[in-house]
Parts: sequence; structure tokens; C-alpha cells
Amino acid sequence: MKGNTKSTFNEFELLTVHNLYVLSTIGETHKILKTVIPPTLLSLFTKSQLNPMRLLLPSENRLVNLSKNFVYNAHIVWNKLFTDSNYTLDDDTFDIDTTYIKRRVKEYLLSIQKRHGDTWSVTNFYMS
Repeated sequence: MKGNTKSTFNEFELLTVHNLYVLSTIGETHKILKTVIPPTLLSLFTKSQLNPMRLLLPSENRLVNLSKNFVYNAHIVWNKLFTDSNYTLDDDTFDIDTTYIKRRVKEYLLSIQKRHGDTWSVTNFYMS
């Protein structure tokens, strides 16, 4: 049977690989910021003084090959999600369990992924 995969993804609440990357990145970043472990990795993350939910990008000389670097991409994904007007979490995000954060982010990503009925669109992928 030939057909579109979107209905299956929606029915079983499966995330696409693009959205899984976002979910994993948010989960790992939250763990690093919450547990402050490992300290060498944590030192690459700086919270904004004005908005503690916003991360300041590290200087380019601290990171090699920016586009393929987890820390650089984690900043981009984190800031995009937590400054998105359609997604909200409390200010005490770092006091909340990572499992809860990941569940909320997954629900949000699934809602984005379900847009446009059974037809895939570039807007079904969060970082597009």
C-alpha cells in the first residue's frame, strides 16, 4: 500500500528525526544546566543576565566548526524554543525535572508536526 507517512506519525505520536533532534538537544541541555555536570561543558553555557531562559552564544574561538558543534546548536535550539511566543514554561525551568521538560517539549513538537493535515510541510519541522 502506497501512501503518506504523516498519518502514521500522527496516529502513533512519533516525532520525525528533525524533531527528535530538537527534543534530545533540549533534554541534554536542560540536564547540563540543571545538574551543572560536567563542569567543562557547563562552562560553555552562559545565561543572559536580562533573561535567564536565554543562553548567550559562546565566542567562536572557544568552538571549532560551529555548525556541527553540539554546544553551538544547543544554544540555537534552546533560544528558539524558549523565545517562541507559542511555547511557554515557568521561570523555574531549572527546578523542574528534565523528564517533565522533555514531555512538554514533545507535546509541543507533536502539535507543530500535526499541522497541515496529512501533508508534510516545511513548517512541520521545528527548526525549519
